[in-house]
Amino acid sequence: MNEYDNNSEYAAEFMQAYQQYLDDLKDDDRTRETLKDGMTSQWLSERISAVKKSIEKTLGKQAAKTYLVQRTGRNNNIHYHIALTEEQVHLIE
Repeated sequence: MNEYDNNSEYAAEFMQAYQQYLDDLKDDDRTRETLKDGMTSQWLSERISAVKKSIEKTLGKQAAKTYLVQRTGRNNNIHYHIALTEEQVHLIE
């Protein structure tokens, strides 16, 4: 376990985005229950891996590279992002 495990702030931010964009698509009770004590690095890593697998399966490994979650930083300063500009992202509601 590291200092980011069981981070309630990360869990709250994630649930806010989850509810805003995905609430109508999925039942969030299981996710809410899982994150009630905070987000663990293992939980986040598992979700990133699942997203990577899905994107690569859909687009192929080469085309998927643009859309994969990237990790930057080291030790206590790790950040995750997708290397797309704001102009390249369009939400369909």
